[in-house]
Amino acid sequence: MKRFFPLLAVLFMAAGVTSCLDWDDEEEPSFLTWATITSNGKAPTLKADNGVILHALNNVDTDTTFYEVGDRVYLQFTLGDTSQANGTDYPIYVANYMSVKTKDIVTIDHDSNDVYHSVPLSRLNSAILSGGYLNCIIHLFASYSSENTVELLRYKLEETNLPTDTLPVILLTLKHNAPAIDHTYSQVRAYSFSLDTLFAEFPQAKALKLRLSWTDDNQYNQYDLRYSPTSITP
Repeated sequence: MKRFFPLLAVLFMAAGVTSCLDWDDEEEPSFLTWATITSNGKAPTLKADNGVILHALNNVDTDTTFYEVGDRVYLQFTLGDTSQANGTDYPIYVANYMSVKTKDIVTIDHDSNDVYHSVPLSRLNSAILSGGYLNCIIHLFASYSSENTVELLRYKLEETNLPTDTLPVILLTLKHNAPAIDHTYSQVRAYSFSLDTLFAEFPQAKALKLRLSWTDDNQYNQYDLRYSPTSITP
């Protein structure tokens, strides 16, 4: 295989795909990306959030429903033979994957609408903007109930934005919606929360400041992310 790793590392990392490179290791470097399934089957084709098309060369052991067209996945892969790669399509070998749940933001217009439980997360591993989504890897404490979801809530009436603002601040909170949890056991889940509708409210906005808050193991956290129009489409 011809080695174009420095160029590919720049290409993928700049577009929201992480490379796990160890230059002293003789094994092939691996990459991580959020992607959407574009063809079904055990050797699928995927579109990374940066627009690059990834063609799996190996069969992926999974049930048939996982690779429904349109499903999202958090993917670890190594590259195949890149000698014929054209910059938009790459052959890959799938190493690991995680099924991703896609969800919309829940807008809270007033306090009475907030009917969700608010037990702590175990840990928010990552929150990354790409492809018009806020993509999250979350460690969740196990729930004692069948009611067990993660919601991204927007507290709209607490915002002070005007339609003419060029950098409005959007207040978002990740909530673990479960009535009771087991602090001795956690599980990892991946979510992609769609942000597509936010820019329609602010036609003059150059970017949005997403003020994300969450509670993990009873500690409150807050982090600002800058969401620009280039985050919407690859």
